[in-house]
Amino acid sequence: MTNFFAVLGNPQLWVKFPHVEVAALTTGAFFVASISAYFLLVKLEYRSWFTPPFQISLLVAAIGSVLVIVIGHEQAQHLITAQPMKMAAAEALWHTSALHASWSIISLFNPLTHHTWFSIPIPYMLSILAYNSLSGRVMGITELQHLYIHRYGPGYYVPPVLVTYWSFRLMILLGFLMAVLAIWGIFLMRKGRLFQRPRYLKLLMGGLALPLVGNIMGWVMTEVGHQPWIVFGLQKTIDGVFPTVSMYAVIITLVGFGILYLIMGVIEVRLRFKFIRHGPEAEEAHLSADRDGIPPTTF
Repeated sequence: MTNFFAVLGNPQLWVKFPHVEVAALTTGAFFVASISAYFLLVKLEYRSWFTPPFQISLLVAAIGSVLVIVIGHEQAQHLITAQPMKMAAAEALWHTSALHASWSIISLFNPLTHHTWFSIPIPYMLSILAYNSLSGRVMGITELQHLYIHRYGPGYYVPPVLVTYWSFRLMILLGFLMAVLAIWGIFLMRKGRLFQRPRYLKLLMGGLALPLVGNIMGWVMTEVGHQPWIVFGLQKTIDGVFPTVSMYAVIITLVGFGILYLIMGVIEVRLRFKFIRHGPEAEEAHLSADRDGIPPTTF
């Protein structure tokens, strides 16, 4: 790095950073809403405790979900010009589209032969997503591959299309489900029907997984989709391998960190379930005993 301020001025930063931050805020809101839904549904004695955080978290989740979609749309439009191969792979667009590009809800294809045998397209939608217009050509994988060979030299510049395509669609699907779930909850609250809809509270408890899986799918699409580059157009992934670090050292390190994070994750989940089951009064008594110098009760 020779210029830190050039990093701050990177246009990719100003579409990616807000997307990540709003997604993190939305994830936190869904966590609070899901835990609150559990107490509102199962432990009715805590209804007065958890109604206010439930209402606030649902509002934040609804606003955050909509902002994630809007900012994600702006990020995709930026990628059309900054990393067109990633977007072509995310759409499994083998050839440059006509003037009016369609977007596929689902496509079944062979990534090796570039043959699509089933697709459900929405006409004009890809042009709208790319340019906010009914017309606009989007470059395809085949044409971009030829262009990159001419520009960067011999090589294969197509990322894993299957992973990029489906992770992108799962991210979009989960994002819209989050928005619908949160907005539906706000509607039920305003109508005073929330406690008459136990199924919704059960759905919201399971909805905790939506932002978590959605975030993972977003990062999968981001990291897999820009292969074979570390820095697009400047450094390939294969050139980023340090010559003195062996393959076995990389594998051992990766497995070691994986095991460590797995252990930490199991411990965290067990602790969360433990304190959630006992409720806020048990936690309050636990903290009070600590303040008074009394050994805390072991649950």
